Amino acid sequence: MNNLTEVRLSRSHLLHNVSTLRTLLGANKLSAAVKANAYGHGLEEIVTLLRGEVDSFQVDDYEELLRISRVTDSPVMVLGYIPPFNLKDALARGAELAVFSVEQLVEVLQVARDSHLDAPIHIAVDSLFGREGFLPTEIPEVIELLRSSPSLRLQGIYSHFSSADSWPDLDVSLRQRKAFEEVLGQIAEAGFSSAIPHIAASGAAMGGLHRDEEMARLGLSLYGMWPSPELKSHLESRSLTLHPVMEIATQVAQVKLLPARHPIGYSATYHTAIPTKVALLPLGYSDGIDRRCGGRTEVLIHGERCRLVGRVSMNMCVAEVGHLARVAVGDEVIVLGGQGTECVAAEEIALATHRINYEVTTLISPLLPRVVLPCSLP
Repeated sequence: MNNLTEVRLSRSHLLHNVSTLRTLLGANKLSAAVKANAYGHGLEEIVTLLRGEVDSFQVDDYEELLRISRVTDSPVMVLGYIPPFNLKDALARGAELAVFSVEQLVEVLQVARDSHLDAPIHIAVDSLFGREGFLPTEIPEVIELLRSSPSLRLQGIYSHFSSADSWPDLDVSLRQRKAFEEVLGQIAEAGFSSAIPHIAASGAAMGGLHRDEEMARLGLSLYGMWPSPELKSHLESRSLTLHPVMEIATQVAQVKLLPARHPIGYSATYHTAIPTKVALLPLGYSDGIDRRCGGRTEVLIHGERCRLVGRVSMNMCVAEVGHLARVAVGDEVIVLGGQGTECVAAEEIALATHRINYEVTTLISPLLPRVVLPCSLP
């Protein structure tokens, strides 16, 4: 291990997940969501590994567009808002822009006209989600702007399911699909039938809400995480598996024996009951390890589970190690991932800290080095 703490990425696991999703979805177009630093995995690293494996990428903002432009010339959709002063450069880079308000559509149109650039856009539809997107009542105005503006090139029409993780309960999702398809019909009748529809992210695509003619936007499933335990059980029964792409490893920085009734960590929320051997680990909440993990989650040392105790500090945390036959400074510690026969999964940490699995990975600090491994993780 060359770094004190590092985020390891398994190339083989990532490509296995792509293959599994291709098997499930067939020959449909796959777009990889690499926003938020590829859900914490590392944007540049993941995009480089996915060259030739997916049809396009999605980022959130202009800064991410600059980063991804350095490592791929594949189509890139920007899902978030780009302010007018960055639009010209974004269009010059060939970005496909998500548009979700009339004001934004006019901004894009004006910059495209003034710059003599085509503006490939994806129209967002608010199909009972209440977040970004045009309401169905605004679609006629959108159609008129598209008809009168040759510099606007309608690349896609999209929406987003709010409750795909509630599978197999599809009531809300089916209502959303109906609202989305009604808008698709309006736009097709207006003569824009070539635009690619896309509404399904991982949960919906894996839960049967995807259509053959649509593009699938895949995020957490690419990284080996499941939208829900129910969907995991259902698909694994069909021999469809996903493998986590991320592992977080650090090493023991100090070993010490604390006496009984000795407090550990800020606010003295934990006291040893008996003389207890502990290991100091050189990472904390500045690295993305939730402050609440103390007393709730475990790490792996020599293939055995060791409980974190006391509150996690900014740059340090403490694990109980008295049950280990041996432990020394420099020993490898797995914070997320597998060691021996044991595994600490993102889902386990999420459950213990009242979060979701990809929140766990997304919050891992971008300052930690990412190391790509060609082989499988343990």
